Formats: sequence, structure tokens, C-alpha cells
Amino acid sequence: MMTIASGEQYLEYNERLTKTRTGHSDCRAFAPKMFATPGNPRCPANAFKQYIRRRPKDALSPDSRFYLSIKRTIQPDASENAKETWFTMQPLSKNTLGDLAKKMFIKGGLTGRKVNHSVRKTAVSSLLHSNVEATTVMQLTGHKNVASVNEYSSASLQQQQNISNILSDIRSGSRGLIPRSNFKY
Repeated sequence: MMTIASGEQYLEYNERLTKTRTGHSDCRAFAPKMFATPGNPRCPANAFKQYIRRRPKDALSPDSRFYLSIKRTIQPDASENAKETWFTMQPLSKNTLGDLAKKMFIKGGLTGRKVNHSVRKTAVSSLLHSNVEATTVMQLTGHKNVASVNEYSSASLQQQQNISNILSDIRSGSRGLIPRSNFKY
């Protein structure tokens, strides 16, 4: 958790190096951030604080795995500290994470086929539909070219309605056509 000069808290994503992200030419222009939204029940800062509070003490170092398995049972005679811990040191498996994501998509009312990567597509599409420049989205996501970013996005329902309205108006002559008076026969 970090804080800016005004006192606002935010989370900053620090990506670990992998075989495809070596830290040289594939670095993001800036580390993605999620700022606190006080009063919002979905505040990312509060959710993170709760998650950290429920992790085992041994899983609080910066190099610890982020996604941990859920503790299935709590012994009745366990200490209060042990009862407050909801997770084990066991990393969450890819399949379990995928199942969890599907449950969240359903509870969130999202329809259609959803997979772990759907979050990335949804984020890119939402930013582009909110008129965030594709080059800014690239800096956030780490994409190397605009074409890659554009592959994530399809026309929103509002954009489809606008397209339909434009095409409907062509027939009436109010948009996109050269007036008949300008034609030379």
C-alpha cells in the first residue's frame, strides 16, 4: 500500500520477471495502480487490506505468492490469531483460480464464456470505450503495438447503436452523402 502527498492510498502492481517478461525491453511505461475509493464497498485498497489481514504471517513478505489457497477448516480450539487466518501457505492452483473467476463472473452477472484472461480483455475494452487513448492503454498493459490493444476491443452496445443510427440516416440524405444538387449529370 502506498500513499501520495495528498494522503490518498493506492495499490501498485509490481510484476515478477518471467521467461517472457525479462525486465529489459518489455517493461511497462508505468506500474499499474488502483486508488482507494473511500465509501465504496468495492474499494480496492480496503479489499487488499482485508486480504493481507487474513493471510498467514509467513506470507506477508514482498516475495510471497499472491494467490493463496483457502483454509478449509479451522480447529475449534485454535487461537484467535489462527481463526483470523483464512488462507494457507499453499499457492492457489491455476484450475482453482479459473473456477473461482468463473464463479465471480456469474455472481457479477457477466454472461458468455469467461476465462482468466477475460479480465484483461474487459479492462482494455472498458478503457477504450471510455475514450482512454490506445497508447495510454498500451503503457498500462505492456502491449508493444496498438494493433494488439485493438484486438481486445469490440464495439460497445452504445457504439453499435451509433453506427446503426448513422447508417439509418444515410438513406434520408442527412448524413454521409453528397447532396444531389452537387451531382453533374
